[in-house]
Amino acid sequence: MSSSELLTANKLVERIDIPSQPELLISINLEAQKERCNFDLVAEMISNDISIASEVLKTVNSPLFGLRKSVTSIQQAVGLMGLHRVIGLVRNVSLRKSVSKGLNLESFWQSATKNAQTCALIAKKTNLIDAEEAYTFGLFHDAGIPILMQNYSDYQSSLKDASMQSGLEGTKAEDTIYKVNHATVGYYLCDKWFLPEHICKAVYYHHRSHFMFNKTKAYDSPFIILLSLLVTSQHIIGAKSQVEAEREYPNLWNEMQFPLQEIFKLDEEAYSALIADINEQLEATN
Repeated sequence: MSSSELLTANKLVERIDIPSQPELLISINLEAQKERCNFDLVAEMISNDISIASEVLKTVNSPLFGLRKSVTSIQQAVGLMGLHRVIGLVRNVSLRKSVSKGLNLESFWQSATKNAQTCALIAKKTNLIDAEEAYTFGLFHDAGIPILMQNYSDYQSSLKDASMQSGLEGTKAEDTIYKVNHATVGYYLCDKWFLPEHICKAVYYHHRSHFMFNKTKAYDSPFIILLSLLVTSQHIIGAKSQVEAEREYPNLWNEMQFPLQEIFKLDEEAYSALIADINEQLEATN
């Protein structure tokens, strides 16, 4: 973000109540930064939060890890998952708890999780960026929406028609009504939760990916790579569900092929093969 954009954004979000990073996440991050991290202490912290502890056990016992015997100890789960993945999981579960209070967001989180999983699959396949970061970005990219819902009781009714449009038109409607949009709010949430700058930046620009692709000369930039993952993920999910609203750029897909192929370092045939491969993996996991 430019300094002028940042100044404007600061003024716009002053009146928005953006949840702070939870104490549990702060404590785990502080412990992780120590030269000798105490894994037993991290496990104890997690055990004190029932919802997060259950999610850790659910994840470690999922087919992803392929364990022959179920794990029932948080301490063992932390050891098997590794600190990096545990912190990511705690962050993602904390996000849902922090912005979902009093709201029925089941379909919202289903969609966010679907995008997060697909972004992570593409990241693993291409090795362009860390899959955990890709998952976090996929989950956080629209997190400004429930925050605006928390702050404005008329948000859903006011934006009912706008929500059926592609993302950029939706943010324009938000700007018109509330003088701020969910991408800007999402940026400040990520910043407040100390996520890497390239994730914060990608959240801010995720409805303007086509402009960023045309503007940038650094196709290997982590923030550009994250945007390309999300655009590809939304195309795959939208095509699979045959719901145009799930695609970010249904009318610009052909135009975006060249920059996307450049970012992924693939020719047209290889890029199409990548999409087909991700589709197969999604079918296998459903």
